[in-house]
Amino acid sequence: FFTFAALLAAAWLACAPKPGVLCALALGSSLGLAILCKGHIPLLLVLAALAAEAARRRAFDMRKTLLFVAALAVAAAVTAPWVCAVSARLPEGLHTLLREASGGQGEEMGHVQSDRYKFYFEQLLFGLLPWTPLLLVAWPMAAKRLKRQRRAHPAPLSLPELLERFLCWAFVLGFVGFYLFPKQQIYYLLPILPPLALCAGAALARLNQ
Repeated sequence: FFTFAALLAAAWLACAPKPGVLCALALGSSLGLAILCKGHIPLLLVLAALAAEAARRRAFDMRKTLLFVAALAVAAAVTAPWVCAVSARLPEGLHTLLREASGGQGEEMGHVQSDRYKFYFEQLLFGLLPWTPLLLVAWPMAAKRLKRQRRAHPAPLSLPELLERFLCWAFVLGFVGFYLFPKQQIYYLLPILPPLALCAGAALARLNQ
């Protein structure tokens, strides 16, 4: 929940012409709470999506950069009290958490799948049933329709289209990151399912049109 809230706030920060202070507060607070839930993973997901958008559009001006720095400061303020409390009560606690987060426990945690190269693909294909066949048809058709519209009427992408593209990149980059990581579990995919759901809804809407 908090990771998706952070992704939505990051999408607005990256795509809106003039995001405001509330955007930075939303991004910082949701990102901080997400970090408390799942460590560094939410931060990596948000940073990857923002970096991809900045590289594609080169649209990160000084205003957006300052808002992003402010968001990181808010996230740090949200997480700092917990980090300080853990350090005071359990001096080795943070070291243990960091070691586990970096994969230091190896295969002892039982998260390495024997079929890891197809594990996540199977989970998504079967997990999205009964919509999987429709989506496999809808996405190429929707992309073809959008390309045809752009060719007939060249115009800049609208804000909803920019937000959709940002969330699509967030899902793709997140999936690639989880796929390359040796440890795999079904629930690892949970943070990137909401962006996938919204992108799927957009594709189905275009198919319906």
